[in-house]
Amino acid sequence: MNKSKAAIVVSSIIEKIEMICGGLWTAFFVLGFFITITDESDDGVAFGIFVIVCIALGVYVFLCGRKRKKMRLLFKDYVAQLSVDTSGSIENIAGATGTSVDVVKKNLAFMIKKKFFTNARIDEVNNQLVLPSMAQRQQEQNYNAQASNVSTSAPQIEMTTCKYPNCGGMNKIAKGMVAECDFCGSPLQG
Repeated sequence: MNKSKAAIVVSSIIEKIEMICGGLWTAFFVLGFFITITDESDDGVAFGIFVIVCIALGVYVFLCGRKRKKMRLLFKDYVAQLSVDTSGSIENIAGATGTSVDVVKKNLAFMIKKKFFTNARIDEVNNQLVLPSMAQRQQEQNYNAQASNVSTSAPQIEMTTCKYPNCGGMNKIAKGMVAECDFCGSPLQG
């Protein structure tokens, strides 16, 4: 199992745990809050404050799970966009998803931190997401373009497009060769 797929699976499991535990925790303490309201003892105020803090903690954990789910779903959208536009431009991703550049940067930073994209980084100068395999492939294409200008007798490599089923990314690789997915690092057969 590759690193990106493992990170997404782990994040999905954590997401479900956070949402279930946060929801149950909140429900339990909301019930406790109603019991506290009906209680007429002197300890009711201190216990009420404790219950409100516990409710806030449960809501926070639940919302963390929702954020993970949102990021996991956005990851697939971003990979689909990056498959079409291999430049990695954050402006293009923002335009395609209908969000601002700052939101896309923040989301990409979260995804990189959680290892959804393997060995990726955000290039602040060029305002783009840099994936190592995409950068290497771009360098190879530039080299091949320069080499073809020098000598036209060099054989052309036939390329094929593969869609990886786990992340949905479209990858161009040489026919008959094995390469890694640009987005999640999984092996692909051309």
